[in-house]
Amino acid sequence: MKVEEGSAVDDLEELLKRPETPVEALSKLLREQPGNRLVVARVLAHPNCPAEGFAAHFPDFPEEILGNPVFELALLTSPDFWTGVFNRLRYDHQAAMERVASLPSCPVSLLAWCTLNPQRHLTTPFKVRLLTNAQLP
Repeated sequence: MKVEEGSAVDDLEELLKRPETPVEALSKLLREQPGNRLVVARVLAHPNCPAEGFAAHFPDFPEEILGNPVFELALLTSPDFWTGVFNRLRYDHQAAMERVASLPSCPVSLLAWCTLNPQRHLTTPFKVRLLTNAQLP
């Protein structure tokens, strides 16, 4: 599926609009279009987004993932989700994670995980944003 082709663009748009688009089709888009930020963002916001897409792309697309209606459910079914996110974290993603930590929509599970799993790679600005987040239990 090539995004450049006219009918493929229409097919892709239809695929991303349909709430019943299968997880397998969305997984395939994530694999085949990793450099297409628009497609990746739309897949991550889709209610059938594969759970592995959340952890793999969280630092780059936190708003899309936090806005996904099934994200909280995915967290419940994946107790090691935040560990996976931080294991994939590169230095250049620190700013994104700092932004997420200061959002009012920051998941309480992230706040709890960070307080229970202090990591060396959590920067001081990130820790400050976590500790000053109003949702901190």
